[in-house]
Amino acid sequence: MSYRSSLDVGALATILLSVPPCVADVTTSVAGSLNATGVAEVCFDNCFPTVIDPFSFTATNSQPVYNFSQTGRASASNGDFPLADASATLQQQVVLSTGHLSSFIQADDLVLSSGFEALATVDAENDNTVTFDSPGPFLLHVTGETEFNGFPSLRAGNSILMLTGPDGVIFKVCPFCRDSSIDESFTLPPGEYTLFESAFISDVQGAPGGDHSNSACLTLDADFAAVPEPRWITFLAAVLLTMLVYRYRNIGRRRNTTTTLH
Repeated sequence: MSYRSSLDVGALATILLSVPPCVADVTTSVAGSLNATGVAEVCFDNCFPTVIDPFSFTATNSQPVYNFSQTGRASASNGDFPLADASATLQQQVVLSTGHLSSFIQADDLVLSSGFEALATVDAENDNTVTFDSPGPFLLHVTGETEFNGFPSLRAGNSILMLTGPDGVIFKVCPFCRDSSIDESFTLPPGEYTLFESAFISDVQGAPGGDHSNSACLTLDADFAAVPEPRWITFLAAVLLTMLVYRYRNIGRRRNTTTTLH
């Protein structure tokens, strides 16, 4: 009886080293939310009666490809003459594919008041969150721009981008600045990370009257990919497996020698 391995040790090592490095998948998910409210209010004859016209709308998204746009408007008037007018428009576009994210979010408003007895208010928020979950290290490159165009009476408004991970905030685009360009690269350890983008406006127009509009938006592109396993790990695996095969062959030869002697 004889034993002979059909697997050549050198050939095995060559095959192992020719295999591409192992790359862990980066899984992603998206969660978007949009909501806006507004009120146009007019007070007559010591506020009796008071004309109030509100609007509101909301939407959510969890799809990798999404395109949403909606406008809400409220108007209060005395006859045919508009005394207060409030409107808001929210737009969100998201395309999330393997290795790439492209998004655009925007919040716009217009408030008008014709005098001391008229008041228009708007609150609008447009948020999108993308989650990255990777069992291994991965690369993330983010480019884009935040923009804000507002009127001095604006109560609050901005566009924000923030990256958070297991240890907290990693990167935040100047949340209290107006316009910012983005070009950032990260090598991140294994874990779950979120990329949060937001455009929001909170606006009011009352006495002595007037009208103005405001806009906050954020444009974003992100590329991400898992970091390939180092070649030395593949080489070590090849060496260890080669040693095991070599030892197995020697055991077979000893058994063959023993059988022949008996």
